[in-house]
Amino acid sequence: MVTRNSPCPCGSGKKYKHCCLPRPPETPVPIMLKRVREAEQRSVGLLFRFARREFGAEAAAEAWQTFKECCGGDLLGDDPWSAHASIFATWWLYAWYPGRERHEAGRGPYPRDDTIAARFLASHGSTLQPLTRDYIDAARHEPHMLWEVIDVRRGEGLQLRDLALGRERWVHDRSASEHAARWDILLAHIVGLDDTYICSGLAPYPLPPAARDFAISELKRFIRRPPPNDPAALLRRDLDVISTYGEALGVLARRVAERPSPVLRNTDNQELVWTRLEYAFKPSDRDRIITALASMPEMEGPDPEGQETTFSWVVWRPGDPQMPNVCKGTIYVGASAMRAEANSRERGAELGARIAAGLGSLVTLVNTEHQPMAAHTMPAAASGAEAKSEALDLDDLPEEVREELIGRVQSEMLLGWADRAIPALGGKTPREAVQTEVGRTRVAEMLREWENMSTRHGGLMGELDFDALRRELGLTED
Repeated sequence: MVTRNSPCPCGSGKKYKHCCLPRPPETPVPIMLKRVREAEQRSVGLLFRFARREFGAEAAAEAWQTFKECCGGDLLGDDPWSAHASIFATWWLYAWYPGRERHEAGRGPYPRDDTIAARFLASHGSTLQPLTRDYIDAARHEPHMLWEVIDVRRGEGLQLRDLALGRERWVHDRSASEHAARWDILLAHIVGLDDTYICSGLAPYPLPPAARDFAISELKRFIRRPPPNDPAALLRRDLDVISTYGEALGVLARRVAERPSPVLRNTDNQELVWTRLEYAFKPSDRDRIITALASMPEMEGPDPEGQETTFSWVVWRPGDPQMPNVCKGTIYVGASAMRAEANSRERGAELGARIAAGLGSLVTLVNTEHQPMAAHTMPAAASGAEAKSEALDLDDLPEEVREELIGRVQSEMLLGWADRAIPALGGKTPREAVQTEVGRTRVAEMLREWENMSTRHGGLMGELDFDALRRELGLTED
């Protein structure tokens, strides 16, 4: 049977999954979507040429100074056509006008008649194709806004929610759908014709779910409540929206810079410090040592591994269905030497005490090593970790077995989380916490952040069904 990881039968030398594995057919592009995209491309080209001719090269530089003051300051540099080119270009073409300053909300009416797009329509609108003219007019009426990603269809588009007005849009954007994750917050310019929406401009860095409360509180400060029915009424505050995005980026950058290195801990809440105890013994005593180790409480083995015999110190916890046993350490017995390994100083000391009590003078401690573990490093040997497992490539399993295995593990992990005490919830379980309004809000935030990171970073588990967990806890995402 040819599996996904098998050499491709075509003889290319590549894996089957990277070569001839059949791919699902691409969905045809709807006619209206194709027309809107063509109108966008024509509009951008026409407006750029008009701006250079009518306003000169200095117009972009002037607009960039205002834009970057709102969106990160010197962090953006002096080149408007770098990482932020997509979002800056749409703001420059559709919202900027000569002399515009950072703090001038209230001037109007909006949309203004002196933007690049407005002046272009006034002088050339009658000569344009109707769809191009309609697109430019729609784009200049649409404010730049913070949008929350509430659904993603890879290779197709995004379902977005406007954080200021609450309106939702299905946005056709294949590129964004490949990079965005659910609950990201995007600074974007969304333009539509006949209910067909595209992303005209997009800032390069999405905000994580943790920035949601900050973004909403800032929007509430300068947007009238209830929000106006006409989105164009928010054009006068678009720089405030861009500034909110820039401030959120700055806050997150400072948090990352000031955040101490994470302290990794094991299931006993002990700091992870790789501990190795090295012993010497007479070769003639090896059989006695193995017999003594086999008789120790909580010691599983012997397990022959090459030239060594291995014992695992395993503690069973029948009251915990999610982790019924924990491997706290491992002992390797060679021909005349023995080593014991654990993942904390405390476990190493306890394992050493067990060896001293069980083996006595049969072994002599000759060396002790401690190696702190950073979040990004792990010793090559993993035998003292929380659990032992053989390498498993799920792609080599039959599809129905793989799906059943992943589904079972997913369900157990998610539903188990609902009844596990969480320090961030004051020691309550999520099921207990959702009984109060404050607790419901916090659990909902935690699930958004967890789902966002799971989607963005992926992993062996595939896509987890967070909506099932929300239903289990009686939560809904409005």
